[in-house]
Amino acid sequence: MPSSLTYAQRTAGAQLLVYVKAPIARLAVVAVLLLGCLPSENTLRKRFHDHRAEFDALVEMIRADNLAYVTANGEVFPTRSSRAPHPEILSPARRQSYLSLLNAVGALDGIARDKSADSESICWTVAKRGWALLSGEQEGYCFFVRLPSTDLPSRTGALRKNVYYFSALESGWFICYMWH
Repeated sequence: MPSSLTYAQRTAGAQLLVYVKAPIARLAVVAVLLLGCLPSENTLRKRFHDHRAEFDALVEMIRADNLAYVTANGEVFPTRSSRAPHPEILSPARRQSYLSLLNAVGALDGIARDKSADSESICWTVAKRGWALLSGEQEGYCFFVRLPSTDLPSRTGALRKNVYYFSALESGWFICYMWH
């Protein structure tokens, strides 16, 4: 059945459709680039197993150096309450070892150690998605030297803001998720 529209009308209609769809497609691409995609749990598990030696080395180093935090650019904080980095604590070679290992495991911000009477954990973020400080998700790894006395929340229920959820890897090792 022949179309009642002329070629010029069909072409104009197609151009209008492309004109309307193009900005929407561009917005979708920009949203994906800004928000990003988080790796799957299987990807995180594979990364852990592929770089297990580096993960273990980071845990041993931060415990041996008795540090609270080492940033991804090599700043060193001996305690959680430290207001400024203390570069004198580590030799340049030791700092470079941290940087190499953090890069190998894909740590975005650095590595943090949290020690309390109840537990001791060492964690780092390897993926983020969201709008900076407003909201978003993070994924990373945690090693618990001592597990807390309460159960670690799993990712099976509804997510709550500012709560970490955990998925067990191996003895003491967990993938951690946070929504904020």
